[in-house]
Amino acid sequence: MTIRERRYVPWDGRWTRPWVRWLVLPRYGLRAAFRSRLFASLYTMGFAAPLLGLLVIYVDARADQLGQIGAVLAGFEIDRRTFRLFLEVQSRIAFVVGLIVGPAMVADELAAGALPLVLARPIGRWGYIAGKLATPALLLSGLTWIPGLALVLFKTSLSGSAWLLANLRIPAALFAASWCWIALICLLALASTAVAGSKSWGRGLFFALFVAPAAAGRAAATIAGLDGALAVDLSATVGTLYQWLFGDPVTTGLSPAVAVLAVLAWCGAAALVIDRRIRPVRIVR
Repeated sequence: MTIRERRYVPWDGRWTRPWVRWLVLPRYGLRAAFRSRLFASLYTMGFAAPLLGLLVIYVDARADQLGQIGAVLAGFEIDRRTFRLFLEVQSRIAFVVGLIVGPAMVADELAAGALPLVLARPIGRWGYIAGKLATPALLLSGLTWIPGLALVLFKTSLSGSAWLLANLRIPAALFAASWCWIALICLLALASTAVAGSKSWGRGLFFALFVAPAAAGRAAATIAGLDGALAVDLSATVGTLYQWLFGDPVTTGLSPAVAVLAVLAWCGAAALVIDRRIRPVRIVR
């Protein structure tokens, strides 16, 4: 067939709805992430704490049936501090997962200059960004609030609904605190890669955002006595939110109101960088 005999043939297949087209991105993103056996092994290890939590909750509920072991464990109480400790452990694992997966979401498109081609498809720019953020968000959800709420349900099934009614703050705190951490990691990881333009440099910048401001904030708080400087320390900020949401005394030296404003500022700055950098065409002066 000669070239002049070729002609445009319109798509005759089934069209998907515009609001669900972005879901194809996390589907392939999850598939690409678990293609690495090392990452799959690391992610699987992240469920060690939830499994241990199931065992501890079961043993605590059946302490009267375990003889001397039960007598030793009788003084151990499953309360909000236990669930906060669980979330803090899982948050550290989630950070490592976010460091691996987050910057890799848009690195290939940026390095190859393929954003104009990708965004020429029937998917909008914000749909593309939402799809890229969804992959790490789903992975981090599977390590934080989803197993946390599963532990709450397991505890409720063993202790009765009276325990849940007396501790309604625990599932609410688990969900809210987890999403604060997930939003920070996802937005900062995507923004880091958008600025750096490559996977390796994006991971380095993402890691630096959690280390360099923390050192500067702690130095300013220690030397100059500026406790508000701890707002740039993401660990202190998130730790403050965790303690406040779970109803524990805040020991980080940062007020909850400042911590909330700091999280909103970090997320807003990252969203602004993503909006400016992830575009099909950028004017360079």
